[in-house]
Amino acid sequence: MIDIFIPTYNRPEKLERCLKSIQAEYIDGGGSGGVFVSNNNPDNTRTKEICRNYPFVQYYENEKDLGIDKNHEMVYKYCQSGYVLLLADDDILLPGSFKVINEFVSNYDFLFAICNSGEVINDKLNKKPCYDIDSDMVMDTFDAMDFFIYEKPLKVFPMLPYFGGIIINLNSMRLLSKPNERDLFSGTYHQYIGGLWNALLENCLQRDLKVGLIKDVCVAIGCDSDKTWYPYIQAVIDKMNSFYDNLEIDELRRKHISFLVKYSGRYTHYFYPLAKMIAKKQKRYGKVENEKKENNGCVRNTSRSH
Repeated sequence: MIDIFIPTYNRPEKLERCLKSIQAEYIDGGGSGGVFVSNNNPDNTRTKEICRNYPFVQYYENEKDLGIDKNHEMVYKYCQSGYVLLLADDDILLPGSFKVINEFVSNYDFLFAICNSGEVINDKLNKKPCYDIDSDMVMDTFDAMDFFIYEKPLKVFPMLPYFGGIIINLNSMRLLSKPNERDLFSGTYHQYIGGLWNALLENCLQRDLKVGLIKDVCVAIGCDSDKTWYPYIQAVIDKMNSFYDNLEIDELRRKHISFLVKYSGRYTHYFYPLAKMIAKKQKRYGKVENEKKENNGCVRNTSRSH
C-alpha cells in the first residue's frame, strides 16, 4: 500500500485543490493507503473544515507551529504503509498518476523515488516534465547525485534538495535512519530530504541502495505567484551550508562530490556555501596535494556545459 502525506500551513484553498486531485485520482482510482494531513497551524479552522469534507483524510494538527522541518517529520509518526507519497499542500496529483506510481513501486526496489513533475501556476497547468528522460530510472547513490546536480538540475535548486512528489520506502528508512540523524538537518527547510540522502550516504557501502525517477509526469508542483516561501528564497539558499555540512563525507564519498568545487562557477550563487563546506571537509581528511599544485593552491571556478 502507498500512503499520501501532506504537511500544511495556512493555505486552505491550495490544500483543497490538492485534496480534490487526490480524490479524483487516488481514491476513485483504487488507492488503498491512507491520506494524512498534518496541520502546522491549529488556529486555522478553515483547514480543519476542508479536511472534514473529505472522509478519506486522516487529519492531525500540531499543538503549535513546529516549523516546516518538524512538520515533515510527522510522516514517520502517522504513516504506516510500506511506502508514502510526500506532497506539498499546493501540489496536484495528475490523472493516471496513481497507476504509474503503483507500477513503479511494484517493479523497482529503491530507498526513495522522485516523481517527474509539471507545474501549476494560479490554477493553470503546465505538464512539461521537469526531467526530460526516455524511461524510468533507478540509480545508485553516486550516479543519482551526479544526475540531480549536473545532468538534470532543477530550475531553482540544481542540488540535492527537492520539494514535492517524493515516494519514500518507509520500511527501509525506519531501518536505516534514526530520528536524531534526521534532526541534523533541522532548520535547513530540507530535513525530509536531508534525512534520505544521509541514509544513502551512510549505508551505500554496505547495502545496494537505489534512487528512482519516474519518467511520466505524475505531479504538478504548485508555483503560484503568492507562494508563501518566495520571500524567503535567499534564506533557503543560505541554509544550504548547514544542509551539506551534515552530509558527512569520507574518503570514498569525497571523490564523487569534490567536482562540485571545481565546477561551482556556473551556479556560484547556489554552490558557494557548498564549496566552502567541501573545502572544510577536504581539509579535515587531507586535501590532495597535486590538485593544489594544479590550481596554484586555489580552488578553480570553472563552468561545465550541459
